Amino acid sequence: MMEPVITLPTKSMKHTKGCKYQLVETMEVFIPDLIRYDNIVCDFIWLKEGRLSLLKGFAWDGASGPTIDTKSSMRASAIHDALYKLIRQGYLPAKTKNLADVILRYVCIQDGMWEWRAGAWFLAVGKFADAAADPKNKKKIMEAP
Repeated sequence: MMEPVITLPTKSMKHTKGCKYQLVETMEVFIPDLIRYDNIVCDFIWLKEGRLSLLKGFAWDGASGPTIDTKSSMRASAIHDALYKLIRQGYLPAKTKNLADVILRYVCIQDGMWEWRAGAWFLAVGKFADAAADPKNKKKIMEAP
């Protein structure tokens, strides 16, 4: 068998773990409460004049904890993960975590989730998800090889 002709980069590849979904087109949502936080550009996330844009290629891990991903949770979990990432990276203040949790519940209901289930999610992230928004818990960057 013939060896392929390939030139590898001189640097190692850097990556993180934990994502199972990736947008194939940009998604935008208007969040009036975020207007005061303007001109934020972070990887695949933009926030300008209250418009949160999750760009094509944005990756997230869906619902966390003892639950399952459903059609009614996909947009909400993407928006929620993006807002938590902005908090974790210091672009948004920690006090916006509650707003992110409220938005999670709202979008889940708008997308057809039963209100009691969305309410349970809201209570769960309020009680157990502080670490996910904490700047001390930025995703670890790994290298290969």
